[in-house]
Amino acid sequence: MRVIFRSCAVILASSMGAGIAMGAPASTARSGDLPTPLALRSLERTMSRSTVLGFQLAIQRGFEQGKQSQRFLDCANRVDPGRLAPIFKARLERALTPEEVEAIERFWKSDAGEHLAAIQLAQVYHGVGMSPATVPPPLTDAENAQVEEPATLRASRKLEAALAQLPMDEMRTSLTTIYKECKAEGG
Repeated sequence: MRVIFRSCAVILASSMGAGIAMGAPASTARSGDLPTPLALRSLERTMSRSTVLGFQLAIQRGFEQGKQSQRFLDCANRVDPGRLAPIFKARLERALTPEEVEAIERFWKSDAGEHLAAIQLAQVYHGVGMSPATVPPPLTDAENAQVEEPATLRASRKLEAALAQLPMDEMRTSLTTIYKECKAEGG
């Protein structure tokens, strides 16, 4: 379990270093609207996705090495990333203004945001010593310019600082609970 938690923590940290943390298009707000609480929840869920993927890949690796059962792997693969979202919620609500959430959401909806999300998910695989099915190309100069757009960059830096202060004990407890649930299910 310690290796799995360490893998997830490394993945979370490496994702933050890529600029916009673990991006994926998620907002349900209409163009021009300020983000609703639902949009913020989607941001939390998006950030949770990489951590859960790291957990799942670490379990898969254990399965491939004969250390985990198929039932345990199946349980891990059913874990909803939303289970970790509450860990991010309070931190984000304190760290980001609605306008900053909107800047991040707007970026994630763009082609550059989707491309960066694909790169970050590939980094999750690398973080646990595995290779993704496909490796996206690096960002183009135009996409890098979008990442560096002032409003996006400012919000991203604040998000990165907030994530650096996540309560890791709470993350460890949540991952341990998930691990124990899967073990009890037949792992």
